[in-house]
Amino acid sequence: MKFFFFVLLVLLPCWADPGTEKAKVIYLKALNAQDLSSKPVYVGQTISVTYNLLLFSQAKFLGAELLKIPNPKQLKRLNFTPQWKSLGNDNFSAIYQYKVMGLKAVVPALKVSAFSQEQGYVDTSSVSSIPLQVIDLSQNPNYIGVVARDFQVVSHKVKEYDSQNNILVFEIKAQEANLEDLKIPVETKQGFESSHFGTGESHGIYYCILPKSMRQLSFSYFSLTQEQFKPVQFSLIPIVETISTQSNLKPKNNLFLFSNFVLGFLLLFVAVLYFVTRYKNTSLVVALLLVGVLLWNIFSGYKSAVLLPNTEIKILPTDNSTILTITTHSIPVKIIESHAQYDKILTQDERIGWVKKTNVE
Repeated sequence: MKFFFFVLLVLLPCWADPGTEKAKVIYLKALNAQDLSSKPVYVGQTISVTYNLLLFSQAKFLGAELLKIPNPKQLKRLNFTPQWKSLGNDNFSAIYQYKVMGLKAVVPALKVSAFSQEQGYVDTSSVSSIPLQVIDLSQNPNYIGVVARDFQVVSHKVKEYDSQNNILVFEIKAQEANLEDLKIPVETKQGFESSHFGTGESHGIYYCILPKSMRQLSFSYFSLTQEQFKPVQFSLIPIVETISTQSNLKPKNNLFLFSNFVLGFLLLFVAVLYFVTRYKNTSLVVALLLVGVLLWNIFSGYKSAVLLPNTEIKILPTDNSTILTITTHSIPVKIIESHAQYDKILTQDERIGWVKKTNVE
């Protein structure tokens, strides 16, 4: 029934008097077409085309379609069914998002249609294709393939990986970035341990295995704000404290330490009250309670366990996470956290990592 109704709408103009000029009831405009065609864009960049639709004579919006499907090697569609939102007064708006993939990228033409309920015919309006001035940035040997409005390395760690290599782990936050394309220009094992990619905010934890002979690593991303390459540098001197395993890359359990500090301070305060007030019995009871809580916090904060031989210690609690080390014999550890099938362990030399629960006794 719906298909028959649509065919009827299409054929109505053919039955009308050919000499009668039909009034336009729909208008379409790409608001940022001039900016997109006149300013350079870059391979890997995400672009948005904002369309505005205006209806007249109580026309009913029927839909929109691309007149040509873009070549995915040149321009990748990111939202296949953009929502047309009402702005009031028969105004509608939609945003089409694309990722620039090649030098010949062109935003395809768009056609919209509406039905004139007063005169009973279908009207259409189109916006021409938008040619893009695409620039390929890959000629820069230090370029990591990322264009971003904002790119921040929140924190980083360098640890010994094996007898010949170190591991660099760093956390990134970015805005309007193709973070999924990040690749450091070195021929070593690398990749994301965890990530969230979006057209707005993106973030992730990245690792790279590097030879110990490298004392410094530098690379560049392209800043959309400043329209130039921005360098990022790391010292590759290993830190001897602990293996980084969290998204914030902090090895210590700060909450555990802070709670013990507060309990110790309260215990000292009650001890002072015991000598300066007459409520000695009350102060003594409170002090004993605080001592009990402090001892319980210390001895029950971490659960003692034994890590079996040939156990893989990983950066994150995932099956495909990077292996930082493999135990050669049983070692005593403390379990400080659990997640799904993994335990977060602390070794006697203050190494932290994730291991499968089946490898812990």
